[in-house]
Amino acid sequence: MTATLVSYLENNQDRAKIFTVGQFLEDHVTANWDVILTEKKARLEHAFAIAGEPSYGTYLNYLYQNIHSQLKDAGLRVSTRLPGDMEISREWGTNPEETDQYRCMWSTLYEHETDEPLGTIVTVLPHDHTQFRVPTKPPVFALAETTKEEVVATLSKRYAAFDFTNLPEFHVYIAQLRGRSKK
Repeated sequence: MTATLVSYLENNQDRAKIFTVGQFLEDHVTANWDVILTEKKARLEHAFAIAGEPSYGTYLNYLYQNIHSQLKDAGLRVSTRLPGDMEISREWGTNPEETDQYRCMWSTLYEHETDEPLGTIVTVLPHDHTQFRVPTKPPVFALAETTKEEVVATLSKRYAAFDFTNLPEFHVYIAQLRGRSKK
């Protein structure tokens, strides 16, 4: 990706800004998700062997590394660093072996000067709990909604097959795991 967010916004003024930023981030992830996996493979696998799932946070930090300065240059800010607030994120899987997991995180985008909310950027991380593996490109998309309740309602419709509405927030999920381990 050679365009900066500033130039991308200038060349796409006919769309709502949140959707233009969302498309820019989708293009960025498409161009970089597997490059980072290749370049940082040994480091990420080592981190997984030591820390487990937090290694995916390291991966996402690499993925979004240069984006925050571009947001600032464009006069924008996010409520929490991309990919979003881990505490309110949701996770689901498609098999009991936990080799096909998904974590959905989001962050609200604001105009820096006016503090006006523009919408929300959502990142969904496909991953594996048995080894460090990101099997497919993480989907990134924009929503017009800005409050937690609105975002959860919209994501609940999008991911209805996984009962998104009833998935616990990360901090609740961790508390449930800790409660199980004490028994």
